[in-house]
Amino acid sequence: PVSDQPQKSQDDMFSEFFGVQQDGKRGVIAVNEKGIEIQLFVDTPLSSGTAIVRMICSNNNPAPVENFVLQAAVTKAYQVELQPASSNRMDAFGGSNITQVANIKKAGGAQALRMRLKISYTIQGNQQTMQHDVSDFPGI
Repeated sequence: PVSDQPQKSQDDMFSEFFGVQQDGKRGVIAVNEKGIEIQLFVDTPLSSGTAIVRMICSNNNPAPVENFVLQAAVTKAYQVELQPASSNRMDAFGGSNITQVANIKKAGGAQALRMRLKISYTIQGNQQTMQHDVSDFPGI
């Protein structure tokens, strides 16, 4: 019998195991805590002089997120410049995303790239903060 269910593409199946995909680029889930998910995509590699890393933030909580702020710091061998975020609010249940771009340049030295993300936001009147270290940058 033929199923009415749509077939999952091979990319969908692989993303469940090997990270998310967008525009043919493999990303990585850098944060998945307290209903907040942040996916990183390397749009331009470091070999071009400046790596462009796009961060897509989503809220999987049943309440909206307000006053969302993402800060980033990198190891001393690099410099990071964050572009303004697309918003500071996310709807409940993934109804809207925030996109923020980080420009990363090599400053010298042989250290591997590591990034520390500090996230703060308000949900249902409660201020939340969390911190995550990222060392996996597919395609950097």
